[in-house]
Amino acid sequence: MNAYYEAKLNTAIAWFAKKHFERTGKYLTQLGLFKYLALLEFRSVRERGVPVFGLKYVAMKWGPVPQELYQKFKKSSSLQTELYQVKRIKEQNREVVLILPSSKEADTNLFSPWELQVMKDLVEIYGDRWIDTKIFSEASHQKIKAWQKAYQKKPNSVIKFEDEIEISDLPEEKKQIYLERLATFEELTASQ
Repeated sequence: MNAYYEAKLNTAIAWFAKKHFERTGKYLTQLGLFKYLALLEFRSVRERGVPVFGLKYVAMKWGPVPQELYQKFKKSSSLQTELYQVKRIKEQNREVVLILPSSKEADTNLFSPWELQVMKDLVEIYGDRWIDTKIFSEASHQKIKAWQKAYQKKPNSVIKFEDEIEISDLPEEKKQIYLERLATFEELTASQ
């Protein structure tokens, strides 16, 4: 991942962690973060033809999981960045990974107005103290058709962004335009 997309991803993590905490009074869990990111990315692919970060997702039982980020969090017992901290705690005989926002304000200038509005909408919908991880997971299962296709084909397989476009109800000519945009995005980001 190039420096721009990495900065954008770290900013999104911090922003979601902060806004989720402000709305719920609870720290964002790793699972919740992964849902926010996947819902944002796959909606962007479905509605614009390009992902926001270009993360690689795996179709796990509880929904799409950004593979690289999952491995990064898994390697560290406590990860500290300028914008957020990843902390593992024991809760009811199980380990929970929390994303704690820092006091530093995330620079949302990295996001387009459309991306920022979708992020706000997601927190408005899912940033509710009564929504548990099961409900959040189910939402990602229903909304992200590419996850459904990948999981049915083979659990833990890589989810293809193009499947989200191909499965959508978009008119064929729009699907072709979005598939071309996606191919261009993947080509440009693969060379960096």
